[in-house]
Amino acid sequence: RMALVVVWPVAPCTPQLRRNSHCRRRQRRRISAHASLPVSAAAAVVLVAAAAFAARSKAFFGLPLDGNKGDSPPTPAHSNKLLAAAAAEFWYCGDEMMTAGSWMGDEGWANRDHSPATLGYVGVSLRNSADALLGADWVGACGDMEVAGASGDFYFVEDDWTRVVALLPDELAEGPTAWGEAQAALAPDARLALGRVADKLRDIADAVDKKSVPGQCLIRGAENLERAGRLLCGLLPSGSAAGADADPGVLDEPCIRALEEAERSEGAEGRRTMLRRLTKEYHPDQNPGREAEVTPIFQHLQKLRNDQDGKR
Repeated sequence: RMALVVVWPVAPCTPQLRRNSHCRRRQRRRISAHASLPVSAAAAVVLVAAAAFAARSKAFFGLPLDGNKGDSPPTPAHSNKLLAAAAAEFWYCGDEMMTAGSWMGDEGWANRDHSPATLGYVGVSLRNSADALLGADWVGACGDMEVAGASGDFYFVEDDWTRVVALLPDELAEGPTAWGEAQAALAPDARLALGRVADKLRDIADAVDKKSVPGQCLIRGAENLERAGRLLCGLLPSGSAAGADADPGVLDEPCIRALEEAERSEGAEGRRTMLRRLTKEYHPDQNPGREAEVTPIFQHLQKLRNDQDGKR
């Protein structure tokens, strides 16, 4: 038998060949590294920008938004705590509406059957009205509130703002403590009107996504208006049967917040229960040494309890 053997010539792997192959591999690695450098740099820039935006959003807008940010309303020029607190809620609502309008404008909602400019106009007017209320400028407060109603007809019913204006004393009022029977009688109607405006703000928030920055601003603004309505309803008429010591605005901050929370969570019955508890807590006999401080609050709470029981 004969075997056919085919021998294919193979170049010997000399040291020179090994050195050339190594150089080519090293050159390919250098080219690959240089080619990926711009991509890596661009990715790093994008990541840094995203982190900066996230930090900015958290710092300035508090995502998730958990409170009023930015500036604060001016210091009240009068001692009526409840009216000052209601004015502050108006101020914060205006601020939230301005922020929401700005974001919606940037996001192009003006081309999607919305009017970001309207939210901005109403927000500015509401803030100006709150500034006037805090400064005891009744003429300015009423005028700016009327402007808010006239400029907001794209979203809101002007009559709702008119009802709030009717609640405020006119230019003949002696000052923030001159809260007469007429204003006290109109307070529930104004509160309902503010509730309707708040509902509209929530509708807009749902339309633009209530989890977005403008959506959360509008939801917070709605809550501000509802708190303002409750505060206005808590004002006592001047010279009421509660006595001279129970002038408007004597409730301290813990009382106000406790009543708000009780009414928000349990309605009228929750408010009634909370009034009963606070009346016991602020009774002069339960606060030896603080009688002068708690007596006006106790008398005010008694008056609110009587008014609440009269509505049953």
